[in-house]
Amino acid sequence: MSNPITNLLDARQRLVSKIAELNDELKSVDNQLFSRIQKLSEAFDGSAASIQIVDRPNFFRNEHLISAEPTSGRRKGRTLAQPVERILRERGTLTTKELYTELINRQIPVNGQRPMANLAAHLTHMENVEKTEGGWALKENAHAE
Repeated sequence: MSNPITNLLDARQRLVSKIAELNDELKSVDNQLFSRIQKLSEAFDGSAASIQIVDRPNFFRNEHLISAEPTSGRRKGRTLAQPVERILRERGTLTTKELYTELINRQIPVNGQRPMANLAAHLTHMENVEKTEGGWALKENAHAE
């Protein structure tokens, strides 16, 4: 008689392995694509300055969506800090709803049964973010980082 939990764990491990293989394949394709974009840019006028190539992590936005490693809530909260700080640096003070919408638009998932409430909980614990009258903002000392 097979154990349903063991079967699910085995199925999960197979999926994690497939995801890791897909991540490797995606990185290879990304590297080839990025290299070709740079070559095209250089061929255009002899320098890479003629075509602005967006910073690689932003250009390949889906890299953060596939992960072979399960993350705990504690680690996941820290992974939200960097994109939240970047958004607040770019856009200024935002409400929780505006910040949530911006994260989703950038394909950065916020998990939980009530994702906006989850985001608000994470925001209260972020070192460089503070609640203001207008919404969430970077603390003064975080603007230079």
